[in-house]
Amino acid sequence: MCVLSAAARGMGLWRKIMENLLQPAFEPADFVPERGSAAFFRDAAGRGSPAAISNLGVLYARGEGGVEKDGQEALKCFREAAEKKYPAGVLNLGIYLLTGPLELRDEHEAEKILTGEAEKGSPAAQCALGLLYSGRLYPAAADQESSLEWLRKSSAQGFPEADYLLALASLEGRGVKEDKSTAFALMGRAASSGVVAAQYRIGCFFRDGTGTAADFRNAAKWLERAALRGSPEAAAGLGSLYESGRGVQRDNQQAVMWYKKAEKIDPALGGYFLARMYEVGRGVTKSFHEAMVRYEISAAAGYPDAAWRLGKIYEEGRGTVIDLEKACRYYRDAAEHGSPDAAYRMGQLSESDELGGRDPEKACYWYRTAADIWRAESPVGDSFRPVRKKA
Repeated sequence: MCVLSAAARGMGLWRKIMENLLQPAFEPADFVPERGSAAFFRDAAGRGSPAAISNLGVLYARGEGGVEKDGQEALKCFREAAEKKYPAGVLNLGIYLLTGPLELRDEHEAEKILTGEAEKGSPAAQCALGLLYSGRLYPAAADQESSLEWLRKSSAQGFPEADYLLALASLEGRGVKEDKSTAFALMGRAASSGVVAAQYRIGCFFRDGTGTAADFRNAAKWLERAALRGSPEAAAGLGSLYESGRGVQRDNQQAVMWYKKAEKIDPALGGYFLARMYEVGRGVTKSFHEAMVRYEISAAAGYPDAAWRLGKIYEEGRGTVIDLEKACRYYRDAAEHGSPDAAYRMGQLSESDELGGRDPEKACYWYRTAADIWRAESPVGDSFRPVRKKA
């Protein structure tokens, strides 16, 4: 099973972490209905409340409170709140200039704004600068020394997202010596403080024995916490535990339930796991049609294991006619997106007569590709995510 390495995850996770730093006066999830709507904040904003203006921007940025996502409106609200010198509005403006729609981003203005707030002692701004300088969000901005400096200042003020990012730095040896024990301690602190991404990761740590002894019961506990708060990776990971009977009683129906929860949030990720169940009839009625529909969605999203499985299905004619041309197309796609198994199989096919003639040069190319992927596989990737996704 391919894992998703930290380097290949793309920008989605880091933007999500940054977006979570947006500072509403009240968390939208905690609003009572009459106070959680855009109408409530519009009314208050009309009376000149900078907090209401900033909160309205948060709702537009997140698509909550009865409004659709609207980057222009969000940015307009944040600028207006910032012009009124409202601290959360200033911070939100800086963050949104990094994470909003592409046409609205301005990392240079964002850096200037966030630096000013960080120097005033804002832990959220310090964390945002730490993430910016880590190079995860904008590779050209990488400055590991500055990243760690700001993250440590934020962490010292008890900001849990900073603990999460420092944990990843220790885990990966990014700017510091790799130290899995330190990573485990920091990740546990962030998870206990409610950072969903950290709850998922600490579940992986317990499952894999990273920085601690393997403990599948604790893995299941933390994965369930993260899954119930909307993490598709955690839902898929918990499904894997139920499927294998590690830390929980083996239960294919429970596995399918969690895979469906993951699919509802992330069709490409959850669908991949659910497709495997349909392919073999585990916990569901066997259906190659249901499996292939989901594999196609995952493969189109850049998940190589999905493309690899489609290649196997077409090569072997399982539930469909044998089609070696289609099989090779999926194998090539899987290999190009990081599947060593697919690259190795392309090498075998190129070395044989199955493709209409042996091609030793091409076979060597694919074998080297497979070897390079295997060597590059990171042991600290997302253990429950099945495949490497396009950046």
